[in-house]
Amino acid sequence: MREEIRRVIFPDWVDRFTSFLKERGYKEIEYSARPYTQTIYFNNDRFSLPFQTSLKLRRYSRSSLDSIRLSLDEQYIFEEKSSFYKGKRFLRQKRRDNLSGVEALQRFNELSLSALLDCPPNIAGLFQNVRLQPQVATQYHRRHFVLNGEDGIRITVDKDLSYFSFDGGLEASKMAKEDIVIIELKLNDLAKRGDLERVLGELDREGALPTISKKCSSFNKLSLRRRSGVADKLPLINEVPNQEYEVKFDVDRIDPSTMFLLLRHILEAKQGGFVISPGYTYSDENGAINVYYRNRHENYKVTYAGDVFKVSKKSDVESGGGVLVRKESRTKFRKFSSPEDLREDFGEIVGKLYRIKKAFWVLNQGSNRVYQVVVDKSYSYTTTDSLSQVELEYTGRVGGRASQSANGEIQSELSRLKEILCGSELTSPFLKQSTLTKFEWLFGLSPNTHIQQT
Repeated sequence: MREEIRRVIFPDWVDRFTSFLKERGYKEIEYSARPYTQTIYFNNDRFSLPFQTSLKLRRYSRSSLDSIRLSLDEQYIFEEKSSFYKGKRFLRQKRRDNLSGVEALQRFNELSLSALLDCPPNIAGLFQNVRLQPQVATQYHRRHFVLNGEDGIRITVDKDLSYFSFDGGLEASKMAKEDIVIIELKLNDLAKRGDLERVLGELDREGALPTISKKCSSFNKLSLRRRSGVADKLPLINEVPNQEYEVKFDVDRIDPSTMFLLLRHILEAKQGGFVISPGYTYSDENGAINVYYRNRHENYKVTYAGDVFKVSKKSDVESGGGVLVRKESRTKFRKFSSPEDLREDFGEIVGKLYRIKKAFWVLNQGSNRVYQVVVDKSYSYTTTDSLSQVELEYTGRVGGRASQSANGEIQSELSRLKEILCGSELTSPFLKQSTLTKFEWLFGLSPNTHIQQT
């Protein structure tokens, strides 16, 4: 078990950072003559694996590859990685085996998803026959720096990041590249906190920011790729621009990943006129870091996801019939910008949280409106707390014109969707309707506090 901390920096600062490490006694270690790492992540189109679990195959190469293939006769490192949060620290636990491609596929075929879910037996039994397949892959060039051998801190510097997706077979095509460098600090129990603080202090002085995992980045890019393809064929009309409609629940006494599978299981039965959206049958999983800025008058949320970010600002919440309504303005994702630039625009950083989420979309067959069903888990960077929630959110309408009574119709349909999910004996014991926003939770505010929320 070890703690891991990630930061992202710009490529032109790598030489300065590695010089800083060497000046403080870190030694660069060459573990292999194959500096490029290719990692294949397994999941499925429902993203059934729990948030905290990664199942992957890893191999190394001398050079960068334009495509990645799971070769049956090649040797891989099979890795099961569990992540959890303890006392403000993200901890990772790994189990590794050396397997051939054939052996790896056999292991995944025999794996029972229910064994990985933290839930009662009657619920786990619903997912016994779910199978996993290669979903995405990453590739990067890695350098290693260690202090006091393997008993101290190990720091990796990853560049030339590429992301790939599988389309049901064993070969993955390239989705995207990222022109950033990821620094990972890996600490065991013998590492000295003073050594860690010195490195983090140097990173902070240069404006490094926390970043999501490569797995999250790859799932983000897969989601964007799939959704952009659907949007071209089946565009949605936003009937009420710059306005957000949603219903929230707090999730209690069950793992949020299990709750996500239950919600999809319920709505696959075509309940109350709602069906899984025919235009987008996939589920999504992604992650981001929300950094909250405050200037004299307003608060802003900057969402970082790999090498891109977007900015959003929301009004106070208005709650009617359990549906939250608020004004929202946000930019599209843009290429990564330095925190100094953002401070000039938005003020000082006042808080950060790490959010991971799963989502799928349902269609109301009567109105042709699409709603997103989200289950997420957020971790505060300043406390030991986490928050698990379900969000039902209006996305848009397929074809036609905007209804003049859209405001009331959307709220009515969200209330009906809420009743369907709360009325199921599978989910009702674990859901509590809430109006708590992430901003309120992060800063310990009461729901619907009348300040600018993000």
